Parts: sequence; structure tokens; C-alpha cells
Amino acid sequence: MNSSDAWLDLATAKDDTARVNAWASLLATVREQDSDPVPCDERHTALFFEYLRRDLEPGGDTGVMQSALSCVALFLNQPRLLSAPKSGDVIQLLTRILEIACTDTSNTDLSQMALWCLGVQKLDDIPQDLASRMVVAFANGINSDMELDESLVSAVLEGMMRIFSEYPLLAILQSQAWMLPVFRCLLGPSTTISSCAGQVLALVRGVFLDEFKSAAPFLQTIVKKGEIEDLLRSKKDHKYMLMAWEEYVVLMGSKLHRTQNLNDLLKVVETGFNSPALKRRLLGMRAWRRLILNFSIEGHIYHAKRVNLVTLPIWNCLKFDKADRQRQASMQTYIYLLLHLSKGPPIPSFLESFVLPAVRYSKNELPLLEPILYALVRMFGIEADDEVVDPTVPLSLLDADILELAQNILPNMPVSTWDISTVLPVLKIVEIVMQGVGATLKELPDVMICVWQAVVSYIDTQVRAGSDSEAAITMLDSALVFLSRQTAAPTDEMKIRVPVPKDGPYSASPKSNSCIASVTKMMTLLPAGSVAQNNMKFLYDDLVSAFEEDAPVSPLQRASTRALMLEQKLKRRADGSSEPDHYQTPSSQVRQSFGGSGYVQINETTTAKHPDALTPKQLEKHRPQGLPAMYHPLDPSLSTLSEETPVVNNSQTFPLPSLPKRRKVSNDFGTTTPFLEHIAQLQNSTAELESMPPQTLVQIHRDLAALMAHVTEALHKSLPPM
Repeated sequence: MNSSDAWLDLATAKDDTARVNAWASLLATVREQDSDPVPCDERHTALFFEYLRRDLEPGGDTGVMQSALSCVALFLNQPRLLSAPKSGDVIQLLTRILEIACTDTSNTDLSQMALWCLGVQKLDDIPQDLASRMVVAFANGINSDMELDESLVSAVLEGMMRIFSEYPLLAILQSQAWMLPVFRCLLGPSTTISSCAGQVLALVRGVFLDEFKSAAPFLQTIVKKGEIEDLLRSKKDHKYMLMAWEEYVVLMGSKLHRTQNLNDLLKVVETGFNSPALKRRLLGMRAWRRLILNFSIEGHIYHAKRVNLVTLPIWNCLKFDKADRQRQASMQTYIYLLLHLSKGPPIPSFLESFVLPAVRYSKNELPLLEPILYALVRMFGIEADDEVVDPTVPLSLLDADILELAQNILPNMPVSTWDISTVLPVLKIVEIVMQGVGATLKELPDVMICVWQAVVSYIDTQVRAGSDSEAAITMLDSALVFLSRQTAAPTDEMKIRVPVPKDGPYSASPKSNSCIASVTKMMTLLPAGSVAQNNMKFLYDDLVSAFEEDAPVSPLQRASTRALMLEQKLKRRADGSSEPDHYQTPSSQVRQSFGGSGYVQINETTTAKHPDALTPKQLEKHRPQGLPAMYHPLDPSLSTLSEETPVVNNSQTFPLPSLPKRRKVSNDFGTTTPFLEHIAQLQNSTAELESMPPQTLVQIHRDLAALMAHVTEALHKSLPPM
């Protein structure tokens, strides 16, 4: 190449035509050696720049200049063809090409050739001020009214990317010059150009996120002008509109917060969510992750109002969209939201408002449930992880798969920070999952079992601590009620112990009574002698010891109360009304009856809430004076006590307890009846009843219930109409 005739032609060319031919000859010679070109030596490199200064001087022939630029483009694209060029020669050449591109716009071919040279150049160490001017030249070129070739625009965008890669801050400093033209390229007719424009925006988004404070003044001006937003609205049907939307949302950062611009942008992306085309809906969910990223700037995501806004399309998709791919994309977006939320403090009512809905809408789809459960395991700090997780959310995770997203979640709600507002929703989540997948506790996914074990361990710790007994018993009651509703036996992890306080037992409360009732119920459901049943027995003993017993209730009082309750129940059934909740609450006064199936005592407070309920004293007032007693002797044929005890489990019977010797007992009216004598004998057998096994007491309880039904019927017949 050093001896090529082309160099001699350049040196001896005297007229414009000869120079045009000489540059063309040199270009052809180099291209012939393209597979293994021989670089110029230093002397020919110096001559190369000398001839360029001669033929590119202002006022020269445009044909010669265009021919020279065609050859220059090749040498700038392959700098190895030049041996040790002087930096001053390179800067001078690029400066002159910039002048041609920016000032000689009247000659379209010449200015476009200059842009081509700048776009394809791959020189190193271009001064920053010169690179900044090149960005402006690129922006002006693609934003002009000239009809640019597709390859030229692509080359210009690639040249812009090379400059931004070397000088990232130039993307911010010159944002007002290049951003709008690039968005126009993205939403243009050419797919090739749109792809290049998207690569430019993807390259600089990280710069704007890292330097959002320094970028704020420039972005403020762009947002105020609203030119890009107008462009997005006008191109709402363009196939790359959602891509442009997501890039704009990321680049603008916090400047979109608390502005009308954000509301306008949300209306634009709404077309993607409502599109009948699956591909467009998928792009809408992809764009939504960029909005989450935008809200994470300066911690604006940690507000319930913004999280409500973000979750709205996710809930809608999980509720109504039947396409599996779209549901997976929605779950991916949801886990991406949890990833950002885990980097900050928990939002109030986080589990109730933003986790329970996701579990409900996905309860029948295990592939969607498992990522939620695994995310909770990470947020609760249940899963040990020796790896140091990045406290920030890298841009690379924007479109990562669900598992990778969940693995980067931080434990911002560790078990050590739980309280009652955490435990109750978690129990609800476990129950919903069990109902959705149709599994018992033992059959749940491993991540859900981990959560359940953490709940049991936490409740045990709180109950043992005794610092806030009311809250601890409330949590324990919720866990026991949950277990008592399950059709299958609970797992063996329920090893909770309730210590007796040093200062004496706690006062009995509805929650403690409910705990005892639930434990009693589970003792009948669990296999005899199993570990789980033994755990329940220990817990039952602890609860009875830790809480004071209420005043004892005689069997006669209990029977009278139950009769009145049955009367009210029959009346409600006749009226078609539902049974009030308070009638379903176990009473501490009948805790001695196994199973906790007693009823609350009818007193003045109950009567105030339920005017139709009558106390025994009120009922006595309505008794006709002619009746000698409240109860009449029953026909022995109507009493279930005279019948053979039904067989339980088809294996054994449980006879009634032996009664003490009969003695005459008078009622309130001074009369004596065999029935009242029998009641007195039952009342004196309390100690024997307490020593009986639970199965025997259950059968006795059933017989007494049948007896009271007859008592109630007789009572109705004996009273005159009211």
C-alpha cells in the first residue's frame, strides 16, 4: 500500500477531476485489501492529513470534498489503517468535518456525508468538548427536515452511543438537544431506526438514575415543554409507543412525581392494558415495572397511595385476564414491586392491603402462589442467606425472571419485629393457601410450611414472655381457631406452653375461653395418643392453670339457661333471622362441659343487646300463678336418660356416672318432685364428672341436650300465650 499508485495520484493531481479520481482510487485500493489491509506508514499518514486539509478547505469544490469524505469515513472507521496519527491532525480533521455537517446544510449530500463520517468513526480519546459538539451535530442532523437514509440515521445513533459510552455525563448535559430527536426516531416508520433509538435510551437510563440530582434541572425543562408527552399521545397506536413510554418514565425520574404530567402518562399506558392483543398487554406490564422503578427514586414508593396505584392493574389482571403469559407477567411485576418495597420500612397494613389480595387472586394457581410465598419467606428473614444481597435494585433486574427477583428481596419484616398486626394476616394467608390448593398443613409447599412454623414459634415466644398477655392470647386464639377449622389433623409443631404468672392467674377473658374451647375441640379430632393430641392436652392444662375460673354454675342454672337459649333459637328460625354471633361464643361458665359447647349466660347485659332474650327471673314472672312449680315431672318414656347410651365409634359405650343416694329436695315453691331430686344428684356428682374421660363427657352432654329439648317443649306447653 505504501507504493500504491493512488498516493502518487493524490500528490500529482492538479485539477478537481483528478483529485476526485485519486480519492476514489485510494478508497478502492483499501477496500480490495479489506480482508487484511496493510496500514500506512507514518510518512503516508502525515501525507493523508495534508491532502485532506487541502481538499476540505472552505470554499473548495463540493465534488472533491465529497469524494475525500467518502475515503475519510473508511479510515476513521478503521483507525488501524493510520500509523501513529498526531492528535492535533485528528482534532483538526474532526473539527472541519463538524463544520461541514453543521454549516453546509444547503448541500444535502455533502452535509450528510459529513454526518456519516462522524457517525462511523471509532477513534479513541476524542476530547470531551469536541464529543459534545458531535452530539449536537447528530441531534440537529436527525431532527432536520432532510430526508435521511436509514443507514445514515442508524450510523448517527450508533455514533451517539459510542460518545455516551465514553462520556456518560454528556447524555445529561446535552439531553435537551438529543432526547426529543431520539424519541422521534423510536416512534418513526423504520423498525431498524427504532431499534437503534431504543438502544440509545437503554444505554443512558442508568446514567440518569445514578445522577438524578444533577440531571434534575435539565429534565425539569424537558418536562415543562411537554413535547415528548405530546409525541407519545399522538403515537398511541405505534407499536413502539409503550417502549417509548417506559424509557421516558425512567429518564424523567422524580420530576414526574406530583405533577399532572404523570396522570397524562398513565392514560397513555392504559391503552396497553386494555388492548385485546396479548403482546400489547405484555408490553404494558413491562412498562409498568419502569413506573415502579421511577417511584423508587428518592423513596417515593414507600407510600400506601402510590402502592395502591401500582397494584391496581396487577389486581385487575389477576382477577380478569385468563392468559397464562399475562398472569405470569403480572406476577413478575408484583414480585418486582415487593423487591423494591423490601429495601425500605414496611408500609402500614402491608400484608392486609398488598399481600392478601395477591394470595386471593392466585389461590388456585400454585405456580403463581409459590413466588408470593417465597417472597414472604425472604421478607420475614426465615430463609438463611449467607450471600450479601445488593441493597439497591440493579437495572439488570428490570426484566429478570420471578425467581431471580425473589432471591434479591431483603428481610425488612423479620420475625423479631412482628406483632399482632403481622401474625393475624399471616394466618389468613396460610388458610387461603390451604383452601386454594386443597392441601393440609403437611401437604403445603415448603415455603408455606416455613411461614407456619415461624408463626407458631413466634406465638410461643410471646406467650412464654407474658409481657403483653392479652395480645399473646389473641394471637394464640387466632391460631387455634384456624387449626380447629381444618378438616385434617394439625401438624405436630403446635408445642406452645402457657406459663402461670408469678403473681397469680390472669383474669379469664373471652379470648382465653375461646382458646380453651378450641383446644378442647381439637383434642376430640386428633388421633388418641398422637403427639399432636398430647401437645393439645399440655396446652389445655396450661390454659386452665393460667387463667382464673369463673364463678361455678350449677347444672340447674346451666339447664335453665340452655332452655332459654333454645327457645330464642326456635323463635329466630321461625322469623327467618340468622343467629347472632354472641350466641356462638363459648362461655367460661360452662367450660367444665367438654367441647366448650355451652352458651353465654342470659343476664342483664345480654338482654340489653337482645331484647327478645329472657332471663330466668323474667321468665318466672310470666309463669301463671296457678302452676305449682317451674318444672313438671317428665314421662320416663320421653327421657333419653332412661335409654341405652348410644355407641361411640362402634367400639364401646360410656355409661352415666353413678349417682349418690336419692334425697328429697324442695324447689323454690316448697314442693318436691322426683325430677328435682334427680337434678340435685347430678349437681352433687361434679367431682366424679371431672374425673371422667372426655369421650364420656361428650356423650353425657349430648344426652342432656336431648333432655333439655323436651324440657323446653314442656315449658312452652305449660305457659299461656303471651
